[in-house]
Order: sequence, then C-alpha cells, then structure tokens
Amino acid sequence: MKRPISIFILFLFCFLNLQAQEYYTDEHKEFSFELPENWITTPYNGLKYKIAVGDVVNNFTQNIVITSENFDGNMEQYIFASIVDLKKTHPNTKFLKNEKFEIENISAWKTVILNTYGTVDDREVRQYLYVLKNEKTYYIFTASVLAESPEEMEEMFDACARTIKFFPKSKSKPADKEVQTDENAETKNSETE
Repeated sequence: MKRPISIFILFLFCFLNLQAQEYYTDEHKEFSFELPENWITTPYNGLKYKIAVGDVVNNFTQNIVITSENFDGNMEQYIFASIVDLKKTHPNTKFLKNEKFEIENISAWKTVILNTYGTVDDREVRQYLYVLKNEKTYYIFTASVLAESPEEMEEMFDACARTIKFFPKSKSKPADKEVQTDENAETKNSETE
C-alpha cells in the first residue's frame, strides 16, 4: 500500500516543479523565454514588451528589458553601430565582454558592460546585453543588476537567454474581395439602367 502513495508523492513533486518554471511569451507572439526563478513580468510605460523583475537588492530591482528594431545589416554591423551609439549616449560605459553567444538556431551576441546611473545614487550597474536576430529584426534582452551582485548572475542570465524561442512571423493575408450584398447589387443595377 505504501508504493502507490510514494508514486503519487513523486508525481506531485514533479508536477509542481514543472509548474514552477515560468515562461514569458510576449503579447505580440514574437518570442518566449524562461524567466529566472521567482521573477515576474510587468508592463512598463513606453515599452512594447513587458519587463521581467526579480529581487530588490540595495534599492535596485534586478530586471530584464526587451527592445527590438529593424536593421538591414548583419550582426557585426548591428553590434558595431550599437556600440558607437552606446559610447555617445553613455560615455562612462565600460565594456567587459563582447562576444558571440550560442543559442540553438539563432544568431546571437553577448555584451557585458558597466554603467553608472544617477538614478541609483551613481552606483555602477552591470548589464548583460543579449542581441538576437530574427529575420530583419534585432531583439535586445538587457539584464541589469548592481555591479556588486554575485558573478553567478551571469550564469543565470545566460541560461535564461538560451531558452529564447522565436515564433514564426505570420504572413500578411491578402485583402478580402468586396463581398457583394443585395444592397450593392441593387445600386449597381440602378446605375446601369
């Protein structure tokens, strides 16, 4: 009699663990990815996609912000243009890493930077930028933590980024032909008479 109970408990444990893995799928059905454990998503004014938020550490909320833009060039051209722009807009940026990043069947790049933001009392923020290309659209997943956060955060964000999946873009449907109603038919008939 003990065996069915232990099997039930094992099944329940496995089911609860599967339920605990939270995925974020954007409202536009462009992509999805697994959130870090105990993170949630929330809308943020001015952004197309929800942001993911984690723990609050020293009055700073760990977060992942997703943006996208179309760009006709290849990944190297996009990264170069982004770095030039980042250096102009944030001259205090320190580049720690800038390298290709492996995600199955997706062209990706990873850049790790340190930035100083006045919004967090001029403390340094470490940001992990994962740049992914899907057709002509580039997606930037920016994960931000305080610079003094443990190095293990990078492993967590890498694992999260490796779960990113893109949905096939839907083809635009041809416009429906005008449906002729009885009223339209009467109008056309009276015009021809």
